[in-house]
Amino acid sequence: MNHMRKTIICLLIAAALFSFTDKAHAVFIEGRGSSVIHESNVKAADMNAKENALKNAMRNFFSSADNTSTPEITNEFLKFITGYKIINRYVQDNTVFYVVSADMDEIAMGNLNYYIREATNSVVFEVAGNIKDDIKPLLRKTAAEVLQQQRFTASNNQDFLAEMSDSPKPADMMAAFAVTPAQYLFIITVNPDTRQEGEIFSCDTEVYIKPYSRDKEFPAVKVTGKAIQETDDLCVAEAFRSSLYTAAEYIRTNLIPLPETVNTVTKYTVTAVNFGKFADVKDFMDFLKRREIFKDYSIKTFSLEEAIFEAETVFSRDSLLRNLEELKGRYGYSARFEGDELMLDFSAAVVE
Repeated sequence: MNHMRKTIICLLIAAALFSFTDKAHAVFIEGRGSSVIHESNVKAADMNAKENALKNAMRNFFSSADNTSTPEITNEFLKFITGYKIINRYVQDNTVFYVVSADMDEIAMGNLNYYIREATNSVVFEVAGNIKDDIKPLLRKTAAEVLQQQRFTASNNQDFLAEMSDSPKPADMMAAFAVTPAQYLFIITVNPDTRQEGEIFSCDTEVYIKPYSRDKEFPAVKVTGKAIQETDDLCVAEAFRSSLYTAAEYIRTNLIPLPETVNTVTKYTVTAVNFGKFADVKDFMDFLKRREIFKDYSIKTFSLEEAIFEAETVFSRDSLLRNLEELKGRYGYSARFEGDELMLDFSAAVVE
């Protein structure tokens, strides 16, 4: 116990030392997260709790944006947090808790739709109906795979299932859904009709999905699939996969569409002048690529006087200049277009 207490104190000191923030153009959003300490591993729980708090802040950020759908917040989205400050951190009942104030990146703030190109929606689900208990794990695994194809992630499903009995009612599912971070609940009812014909099995499997969000009940979707297989279970599973894919595709297209994104890619010639070292310019281009301001770029030519790149971006010309304007105070350059050529002049950069 003394060892765990010392570890916790050390982590508190480290958390205070390494919390940071960038005040320029700051918009601070609060986030909360927690993680249970497993097998006395305080360090892992601490990291998970802080990460969960940052994800919660990003989720709150999206939720507060007008006319913007909230995607499933993955680690990829954390790169848009430019800084954070730890407001509170404590351990209670073998659980680490964090409260953070996160600084949302001003570029992400102005261009949310550009950053949800790979967005998903989180879902929890249960498979019920006239099915045998021993086939349920296979159907759950199949459902997770099929939903992922339509960009519905089920990363919280094990926790959701753990909150319920083996034969939950819809009310039990709704109650368990309420305490998960998932955006949607799918209640999947399966009714197979299997017939043995010699050494093979044929089946018709009806799949009925009832989707729910936090504040909305969607129309149910019913699809019947057919299959022929060597065993009863394989036949049901194959027909289930076919039916569920059709149903999930319909839900994604008609009931829960992904947020609109901008997919048009434009190529620009980027010319950098008045820089100190070419390596610094390349590092800056790499930075713009990491921030997805440029999707990609290639070097055309470079010399001591100028470097010429070809860059791809999903941003319009005005949006691109606006994003570069946000960064110029940090990197000391001016940006302008001359025809279709983007000029980056680094004469304002500090020379060491």
